[in-house]
Amino acid sequence: MQDQLEDGQRQRSPRTPLEPGEFRDLVREGMDAHENGDHEHAITCFQNALCMDETDGLVWSQLASAFEGLYRWEEAEEARKTGLAHEEFGRDFFFLAALQDHVGKLEEAETNVRRSIELDPTNGEALLLFARLMERKIGADAREHYE
Repeated sequence: MQDQLEDGQRQRSPRTPLEPGEFRDLVREGMDAHENGDHEHAITCFQNALCMDETDGLVWSQLASAFEGLYRWEEAEEARKTGLAHEEFGRDFFFLAALQDHVGKLEEAETNVRRSIELDPTNGEALLLFARLMERKIGADAREHYE
């Protein structure tokens, strides 16, 4: 059943059947909204699409990116983890690691950037993030040792 939100956007409850092609249209609309800076609308579109197929890792990744656009780090992290539970993409492990690095979860960031590199050893951004994490880890270990 569809519910009308205050701003006129449709919100579907889980298990509502969608018309053929509507999933693809929702994802496309969400991507356009995200690219245009309308992260709230993008989130609504991606969540509605996930009501149809909650196993689509790419939509979870897009949802996480929209949350990041609003600095909603915990929701972004949860969306990335959920997406990765369904489909493992090296770039998504990198994005998760970068987010975790940003919020200070360094051990988790290290684990996820390592997984990113395992899946895509040519990802230069992941390799640089790994190097920065190791540099900080070695520096912290050295400071601890000499204090």
